[in-house]
Amino acid sequence: MTSTDLTTPDDRTMDERARDMTITPPSGSGNTNALVVWAEKLAAADRIAVALCNTSFVPAAFRGKPEEGTAAILYGDELGFSPMSSLQGLFVIGGKPSMYARQMVALLISRGHEVWTVEKDDESVTVAGRRRGSAHVVTETWTPARARKAGYTSNKKYDSDPQAMLYARAAADVCRQVAPDVLAGIAYTVEEMEVVPSTVVQQEYAVVKPTGTAALRAAVGQAAPAPSQADPPPAPGETGEAITSAQRRAMFAAFTAAGFDTDAKSAEGRAARLGYIGQVLSREATSTSDLTSAEASRVLDALREDAALREDAAPADPARWQEPSDA
Repeated sequence: MTSTDLTTPDDRTMDERARDMTITPPSGSGNTNALVVWAEKLAAADRIAVALCNTSFVPAAFRGKPEEGTAAILYGDELGFSPMSSLQGLFVIGGKPSMYARQMVALLISRGHEVWTVEKDDESVTVAGRRRGSAHVVTETWTPARARKAGYTSNKKYDSDPQAMLYARAAADVCRQVAPDVLAGIAYTVEEMEVVPSTVVQQEYAVVKPTGTAALRAAVGQAAPAPSQADPPPAPGETGEAITSAQRRAMFAAFTAAGFDTDAKSAEGRAARLGYIGQVLSREATSTSDLTSAEASRVLDALREDAALREDAAPADPARWQEPSDA
């Protein structure tokens, strides 16, 4: 099988699909031509995503979702990432793009800016940075007390690995101040989004595909009832066998292994986990009790794959990204 033999879900080859998306550059303004170039990038990113998003080389969040993979590849291209780096290094948590703090540092260094560690221990981490060509040095210091005041210490990593978490906060703050243009709108790190307020995640997953009688109404064009009379979500028994106790226990352990160290009983921990489940299943999840056994298996598979990718991707020592001599 050659690369042109690979097929898309609509049974057309990637070349046929790309031909349908080919844009003929019109005569016009520079802005119009820029849009044409972007559309051509979209076609190329779509071909790459279709080829990759059904393989084990991408995180479970993109598995079988070439449209989301296309968006990640395009976003990463604006940051200067290769397609594979985009799929491996960009995360969507609560509907917001994010990356690890060490990736922010590496990205700034690759553009000629400087970021370095001034001091680091369990009680205080100070990171400094300087924009290329500027003499002004930005310095940020994070302590456990500052993290508690900001509401971040519900993440248990502040107890198990305080230096890494304090460094992530300080480094991210410095990067955002030194070169916000390089980050192209990346406002949060993964470490910060691990304690995203529950209201944010719930709002991002508020739009749900209709099911049950709501789906029937949509099919015949009948208006849905007022919000106070909305149909409840189907019970697990209506869509398949309910999640088992063994699956619940396995899911709890799998979330921890995948890096969800925020207390599962806290509002932040619950929101982060339900947001992840919603992303994997492409539907809102208000409780793990809503899951069927088959859905629980899908979430468990995704968590185990992400845990393996997280372990493989983690550098042995984040300090290798921190010294200006690496620039």
